[in-house]
Amino acid sequence: MSLHSVKLLAIVAAALVALLGLWAAKEVGKIKRPLLFSVSQAFTAGVLFAAGLCHMLPDAVGDLIGIYVDHNPQFGALIACTWAAVAFLLLLSIEEMVSALLPASTAVPHSEAACVTYRTQFPILPRKELVGPHGCCEEADPDSCCEAIENRNAQEKDGLIDPLLPRYHNECCPVHEHDHVHHHHHHHTHSIHSIDEADPEQPLLLLQQQHHHHHHVELKHAPLKAGPCAEIGAMTLFIALSFHSVMEGLGVGSATHSWEVIPVLTAILAHKALAAFALGCSLVESTVSGRRFFVYSLIFAAGTPVGALLGNIGISSGKSVHAAAVFTATCKALASGTFLQVSSMEIIPQVFASAEGRFSKLTAILVGFGAMATLAVWI
Repeated sequence: MSLHSVKLLAIVAAALVALLGLWAAKEVGKIKRPLLFSVSQAFTAGVLFAAGLCHMLPDAVGDLIGIYVDHNPQFGALIACTWAAVAFLLLLSIEEMVSALLPASTAVPHSEAACVTYRTQFPILPRKELVGPHGCCEEADPDSCCEAIENRNAQEKDGLIDPLLPRYHNECCPVHEHDHVHHHHHHHTHSIHSIDEADPEQPLLLLQQQHHHHHHVELKHAPLKAGPCAEIGAMTLFIALSFHSVMEGLGVGSATHSWEVIPVLTAILAHKALAAFALGCSLVESTVSGRRFFVYSLIFAAGTPVGALLGNIGISSGKSVHAAAVFTATCKALASGTFLQVSSMEIIPQVFASAEGRFSKLTAILVGFGAMATLAVWI
């Protein structure tokens, strides 16, 4: 088989594996089981963390040390680590600035599991301040925060507990649109100035003599989108992984013999499946439209063929080898910083925001990290 035929089969296989990984993430996101998708995200975080720390950054360090071996090898390592840190801090700064310019509710993702936690804690400490992500379950669900509010309202009506201002209900779920109207009629039978200070029970009696009439309209919960911050993280990851795909394609395109393509293709396919699944989970979490998901998938899958084409052209021309090597190594370092930031600052905190399935999530992170780290060492 000719060299060009082998290269063509390699890039087609890489593109198909990329699309398969993205499709798998999309299908997992369709399953109405938040814990399953959360565990998938945890696996994704482990994969990205290992890809940045055990694969991309060591490659960048090794490449730059080789480039500057005749001058100062330590300078090459310093450049690689510095560019990785720059990417990490730059992405963090962008996301924090966007968060500061947006209302807090638009940046809070939806999570039904957090609602269970709120429902459990509400009878003990009713409050409006919540640690996101937070969301509501379906109507009449005993584990929803709305059900907890209704139970408390019933206890207030029976005089079993002190009243709590209904505004707390409007603020318990910041990521939902509530069609929820309260009408309050307070009939005070005593003036606050006429309370006998010697009778400590009188204020409580006064509070109980206030008649609270709550007319509730049926709640309609519509989860809002995760917000621009989540989409920024997804787009950054998309750009980094797409560039990584181009770099992988360069290895295929620069091969001069058919037997050189096999080990490169093996490494590409092993990494591509995990990277595609990670990207797919990130895109699903950012709630991009189906059309945009499809476009991003095609662009990501085309990364390896484009890289192979560029590598083939580079071999034919043979110009600017040193500059191309420095550019490639620098981009690897930038990609590693991106992977580390997205996994450690975006996905992992979000995954563990809910107490549900902590052991499963931790196991998924360790498995994802171990799988990618093993591939980085062996391949």
